[in-house]
Amino acid sequence: LLAVLLVVVGIQLITMGLLGEIIIRTYHESQNKPIYSVRETLNAPET
Repeated sequence: LLAVLLVVVGIQLITMGLLGEIIIRTYHESQNKPIYSVRETLNAPET
């Protein structure tokens, strides 16, 4: 009985993680800006 409960809870946690990932990716794609920006580069060759 405990094993079944733990499996169900594990599936719920994995599902919540996947849903959170999808929501965050959708949020970042709806913005017209990059997820992160580089403030400055140190010791980088000019290209």
